Amino acid sequence: MRLTETGLRLAIREMITRQMMEQDQNDDGKEDFDDVRIARMVKGGMSREDAIALVKKKPMGDSKRKSGER
Repeated sequence: MRLTETGLRLAIREMITRQMMEQDQNDDGKEDFDDVRIARMVKGGMSREDAIALVKKKPMGDSKRKSGER
């Protein structure tokens, strides 16, 4: 199988995106939904600083649900 330049770029982009989704984006020590929101905003073109500021205004990372509740 021959890897083209376009295929290589796509593979690298997917690896970077996957790694960003797995990291703690806002340095709060937790990998939660807020981190996913920040990663999605950055991928959509928003600056990292703006995304973090927006998420800080309305955090959704810590769920106050009881265990087993959906």
